[in-house]
Amino acid sequence: MNFGGMVGVDDFFIQPSFRGAGLGNAALAEARSYYIRHGVRAIHVEAGRDGVALAVYRRAGFVDTDHLHLTLALAEPTHAP
Repeated sequence: MNFGGMVGVDDFFIQPSFRGAGLGNAALAEARSYYIRHGVRAIHVEAGRDGVALAVYRRAGFVDTDHLHLTLALAEPTHAP
């Protein structure tokens, strides 16, 4: 609703053994291009506070907002955080 149209919600993860090769940046650039072509108005991502993903997202142009990401777990996670 904030952006007046569709918003891409991204569950984005690069396996640790593949990090540092620019794959995250390339994938985000491709997703951004795809979303723009299809009328998506914004992309929301989730990041931990450890700073690793935050740095990638900020380099790609993502900014912090005053919104909070909230979760109601309905089952146990399938993997460790």
